[in-house]
Amino acid sequence: MKKIKIITDSGCEIPYEIKKEHGISTVDMSVFHNGKENAIDTDWEDESIFKMYDKMRDGAYYFILPATEANILHHLKRYMNDYDIIYISTSRKQSITIDKVNKVKEELLKDNPDCRIEVIDSLNASAGLGLIVMKAAELIEEGKTFEEVVEEVKNARDYVVQYVTVESLNYLSRANKIKSSTATMANLFDIKPIFTASLDGTQKVVGKKRGQDKAMKATVDMFLSRVPHPEETSLIIMHGNDLEAADYVEKLLLEKGCVFKNVRKLCFGPLVGISIGPGSVGLFCFGEKKTV
Repeated sequence: MKKIKIITDSGCEIPYEIKKEHGISTVDMSVFHNGKENAIDTDWEDESIFKMYDKMRDGAYYFILPATEANILHHLKRYMNDYDIIYISTSRKQSITIDKVNKVKEELLKDNPDCRIEVIDSLNASAGLGLIVMKAAELIEEGKTFEEVVEEVKNARDYVVQYVTVESLNYLSRANKIKSSTATMANLFDIKPIFTASLDGTQKVVGKKRGQDKAMKATVDMFLSRVPHPEETSLIIMHGNDLEAADYVEKLLLEKGCVFKNVRKLCFGPLVGISIGPGSVGLFCFGEKKTV
């Protein structure tokens, strides 16, 4: 029986040391800025993610480019003879990389019909995808079979709890996620939307508050309404180069008596950060099943 290899893409937000520990391979997407394309590598070596956010505040435009078929082919061919592969992707609703993966997979299997490659749409992104990838790694370490890992990973997708609020809608407008007129009016009245990941992998607005403080408090309340037993799960707090905001929402959680098994604070990477911008903050963990 072959070992199982997990491959994901650079939309997966988990610490490098976890990827290294579990042998998780990453297919890199790219960022296009100022006439130059840079791969989003594991450590974001080409340009500090923090510098990217600073430049965005100054008006710089960044664009995400999906992984190339050549890069995907390289990763699949590298492991397919020695491993059964489970590729867990960013939601199709947020990246077309998964479509390229499926295309490459179909071509490879024509000449290698005995190889096993399962491509799973995580229906999430960022730390939501990260949680699912970590879940898959844990299942493999528990000795689950290929079929069991695939089944449990697909089931876990609907139990990712994610709520995110943003400082400004300008970045969503730049990324063509909303109309510029909508962003202008929301910013004028200091309206902050709250997003959650839906069952189909899209991001849905589930609340709006006037002012960042009220938005963060509402984000925490919505999040906790779907996490009945925080002590049994791990929490990831994501932020758009705003550790102060991440610390604040953690404080709000503690004030409500919520203590999680462990807490990690990470900066949103380029895939999500380019759309939601600096000053954003989000909470991610496993909890109750999605209903949106």
